[in-house]
Amino acid sequence: MGSIEQTPQYRRAIAVDSTDSTHSIRDNVPLPAPQPDEFIVRTDAIAINPSDLKMRGPFVVPDGILGIDCAGTVISVGSNVTGLKLGDRVCGPQHSMHARSPHYGAFTDYAVCFGKVWMKVPENISIEGAASLGAGISTAGLGIKLLGLPLPDAPISQEKKVHVLVYGGATATGTLAIQLLKL
Repeated sequence: MGSIEQTPQYRRAIAVDSTDSTHSIRDNVPLPAPQPDEFIVRTDAIAINPSDLKMRGPFVVPDGILGIDCAGTVISVGSNVTGLKLGDRVCGPQHSMHARSPHYGAFTDYAVCFGKVWMKVPENISIEGAASLGAGISTAGLGIKLLGLPLPDAPISQEKKVHVLVYGGATATGTLAIQLLKL
């Protein structure tokens, strides 16, 4: 495990209370050390996602951190994490209101992250722009894969081209789906 800056014990986060009646900014939310398959991102930008508004009622996990999409700088890496190094600029989706792990969420200054859906942010993309990509690219990529279509990095022959209708193509996720399909 490594770290490029002192990882704080506590962080600021927008969390839900146990009654689902208040969303509040809290300054004393514990920041757990990353597990072997986790990493910590100093959050530099967040994006509002429509699903953020739906995390109410039965979805509420008391003291759960809200937020799906964020981008920032990797400051700590668990021992089993591969493909990321300290200082990388990354973006991706969080598992907001995750019942077993309410500390996952994007609306915090230090996000606990895991999984393989995170991506490094190219230098030509602003960190603010990258914050909006996580859930959209994940959703579009999952849809393409579930349809049995090749992902952008897979070769495809001219004879195997297919036509796809992206319903809602003008939405953020629809636009990403069209771009991935064109690739």
